[in-house]
Amino acid sequence: MSTNLCYQWLVNKVRHACSSSLNYITMTLTVTWFTSPLSLFYAFEWFKISCFTIQISFIFYRDESHANNGRATIADVRRYYGDFVEERGLGSYFRDQYVVTSVQKKFYTNKDVDSESGEVEPCKCKYKNHSFLWEVRGHCFHGDIDADREEFCYCTPNVVIATGTFDVPNKLSISGENLPYVLHSLQEVEHVLSNNKKKKSQDPVVIVGAGLSAADAIIMALKMKRPVVHVFRRGANDSQLIFKKLPAAIYPEYHNIHSMMKGKTINPLYKAYPNHSLVELRDDNHVLIQTTSGGDILSMDAFCVAILIGACPNLSFLPDNGKNLGIIPRCAIDSKHNPIHVDPYSYQCVAETGLYSMGPLVGDNFVRFGLGGSLGITNHLLLTKNKQIQ
Repeated sequence: MSTNLCYQWLVNKVRHACSSSLNYITMTLTVTWFTSPLSLFYAFEWFKISCFTIQISFIFYRDESHANNGRATIADVRRYYGDFVEERGLGSYFRDQYVVTSVQKKFYTNKDVDSESGEVEPCKCKYKNHSFLWEVRGHCFHGDIDADREEFCYCTPNVVIATGTFDVPNKLSISGENLPYVLHSLQEVEHVLSNNKKKKSQDPVVIVGAGLSAADAIIMALKMKRPVVHVFRRGANDSQLIFKKLPAAIYPEYHNIHSMMKGKTINPLYKAYPNHSLVELRDDNHVLIQTTSGGDILSMDAFCVAILIGACPNLSFLPDNGKNLGIIPRCAIDSKHNPIHVDPYSYQCVAETGLYSMGPLVGDNFVRFGLGGSLGITNHLLLTKNKQIQ
């Protein structure tokens, strides 16, 4: 795993040692990337997590400038999560700055590995009624230098993978895609636009993609009075576009973007190119686009180019990148086309006992689906534990 990826650990029993025995481990991405002013949740009622309920107008809109169409921003939600953990006294159950490098199935034996080979001895865990355990390895940081890095190892009969699918941005694999002015995430777009507010330029921000990330980038650029050229392969009326699945009353800004894509709403700063794709990106910020049918090539200068066409999960900590876990075995995990295959009630992986997954990895791409996954896993863990006791 990349050292700039951190994970939070939610555990129900902790021993502060390198080799620890746990009943279960939940692995999720941290919320440290929640720093954007982008609107995320619609605040038309109460925002709830478990028994922790706070009226949105009190916690989210401390700053009037954040109240955009009644929607809470990503930064607001980040603060909410932090407040929730602190209010409920859950801090001791989280492991910040922990990087997971390996999750493997280890069958229990009474024999220790010969340390003369130079290999690190495996975690020594003894669980009854379990033929194997999951061994989770990685390293954590206690300071700013690599010397402060410490290895860790946990053994557990149950692991929950909830790391999301935004680790590795999808790319077009065209010439010039790695040039400095080409961006592949909303965070990069926000950074470039925010740091160049005073820089005058008539060159447009070229945004590629027809999903919510592309729409968020368009909203951000237009709010900063930047001209936008929007390039997407599908037709504006394609039934597969995500905008058709969102209630207009709850997501008016996304439907406004869709209306501009169809040409029904006119914004002098916005120009749509449906059924087009990028074909080349040049050193001088020159961009070439072409119709998907292979028609004439159009050229333009760009302030920057944001290619926002989805992302893939980084499951390098699993054997064979978790390919054995998908609905289509031996193929890469993809939230749309090949999510992790889980039981719909327990969220336990069909291919591996004791391994669970939830969220976008299993195709649940909306926040509201997270409750179903977490409750399903919790219920199954409790039922399994009760059966073992009996």
